[in-house]
Amino acid sequence: NANNIGLPRAVVATNANRNRPPKAVIGYAVTITGCGDQILIDGAAILSHSIHTNSYPTNPNSHYAYKLYAFVHPDALPCAVGLSELGYEVQTRETPVVVADIKGDFLRENIHKVGCCGAAELIKLYAYTLVEHPVV
Repeated sequence: NANNIGLPRAVVATNANRNRPPKAVIGYAVTITGCGDQILIDGAAILSHSIHTNSYPTNPNSHYAYKLYAFVHPDALPCAVGLSELGYEVQTRETPVVVADIKGDFLRENIHKVGCCGAAELIKLYAYTLVEHPVV
């Protein structure tokens, strides 16, 4: 046992962690639907750093690796600059539905008032396409 030779627990755990594969890769997805007054890159950087710090192999106690995704509406591309440098796989995505094709009158006429971004907010549904991960 490596700990019998007096190595700190963190060193033993880190070395053991590097010698085994992760149990799974967890997907983390963010959506950017438009450019507002807020600086989005700061929040994305903090999230990326936190996930990296607490995931395999950086965290010796974690058994799970990670992959970062950013679903970006075309209207938000100017705000998404720098996401790939933070480790996000940037995917440009249109709104997944044509509002005029929505059957229900109420939703079709009011979807532009829903949430922060109206129908563009539905790009979060693309997270369901990340089927290579057991959890997103």
